[in-house]
Amino acid sequence: MKLNKSLLVAAALLSGMLTSCSDSGYWDQASSAELGNGQTYSFSNKTISYTFEGTDQLKGTDVNVTITRGTKSGKVTIPVKVAMTDPSVISTPDEVTFEDGSNTALFPIHFKEELVPGVNQAVRLTLDSKAFGFEVVEEPEPLTPQSTHEDSVAYEIQSVAYETYQKKLENYKLQTTITFKKNLTWVQCGSCMFVDYTVFADPAMAENVPILNGLGTNKYRIVTPWSYLYGSDCSGATDIEFTLDENYDMTLVTDGSANGIVSQFTHASEGSFVFCWPEKYASRFTIVRQENIYQASMFGIWNGDGYYQGFTFAFQWTDGWPGAK
Repeated sequence: MKLNKSLLVAAALLSGMLTSCSDSGYWDQASSAELGNGQTYSFSNKTISYTFEGTDQLKGTDVNVTITRGTKSGKVTIPVKVAMTDPSVISTPDEVTFEDGSNTALFPIHFKEELVPGVNQAVRLTLDSKAFGFEVVEEPEPLTPQSTHEDSVAYEIQSVAYETYQKKLENYKLQTTITFKKNLTWVQCGSCMFVDYTVFADPAMAENVPILNGLGTNKYRIVTPWSYLYGSDCSGATDIEFTLDENYDMTLVTDGSANGIVSQFTHASEGSFVFCWPEKYASRFTIVRQENIYQASMFGIWNGDGYYQGFTFAFQWTDGWPGAK
């Protein structure tokens, strides 16, 4: 018997394969939008999120979003505007149909490809505001150093109009954002000899520092290497996370802040060290690879006092290197 994958996902939602959360209370007092014929339409929640386990298989399945209306009479189709993180992973229709006798309709979100663990996907759905009596307002383009005074005035006017438009979408329950997350499963895939050139005049070295892989991804972590280097003199040590491309070259993963923090720790006698890769200075940093040996040089913050150049570490991937023949 051929199984209906949409039904399988629906069953999985009920059985706890994934967990979801929403903010249904946020809209309890909001009013629904009315179409010209007096019918009301709305989403149930402003946001909703789904979290899947790393082993869950989603490709070819659907997750349905419920849209409601204020009547059960008549069959009607209304447009839905869709924006999403990556259209190569997810697809949707651009309208939804209410059947005669029902005040709800299901809008399917289809997974064309498997979710990559650790890479969130978001889908924003908006019921066509023109059909409900007010015009769409586009988000203003950011100002640039070349922007004139007139550009700034126009930007402020457009910003106010756009904010008002967004509030209308919220108050009329015409917009919802659904976020899909897949947990990373980290497994040990090897080890390295790690060397720090930053703290002391002579480099510190530690062997057999574990390296983890995010299962099914090109993401890797060196596990708290500073703890292996400095033992009980080290506190607050974090992992170093990076990705490898098809040539086994490394890109460091930062925390997304303006400082671009890569890793950090505190040494009992030498103070706090924060290894940084801020995007605005990225051209001044280097990552050099020779076979399975990697060296990264970047900025750092020492004892919270500005940027210092020359924060450098290196490691030799002694066991489990993906590029080994």
